[in-house]
Amino acid sequence: MKLKKLDGNFIIIKDVNFEFTDNTFCIIKEADGYTMIKTLLNTEENFSEYFKAFYIDELYNFETSGILFKIIEPLKNAKISVLVVSAFSRDYIFVLEKNYETAIKILGI
Repeated sequence: MKLKKLDGNFIIIKDVNFEFTDNTFCIIKEADGYTMIKTLLNTEENFSEYFKAFYIDELYNFETSGILFKIIEPLKNAKISVLVVSAFSRDYIFVLEKNYETAIKILGI
């Protein structure tokens, strides 16, 4: 299973009035509002938590299961929380910046 680092730092904002910009990574419509993930720009406000990410760089068909669990289980065991965003062809895994180096060591990225 190939994992690759996603360049940049990210911020995750809940319940935003969103506008698509060049640094918009994704917007998720939830039952109670929106969550926006944005690439951090130098002009961003100061946020208390920044995120880094990596992704699965292999395509699996929809009948394949358990791939994501194999990746995040060692992170769970190390008490590293994740936010997973699944797209049609990739899964992106976000971790707090303070846990990123530990996560990539655990996963051997």
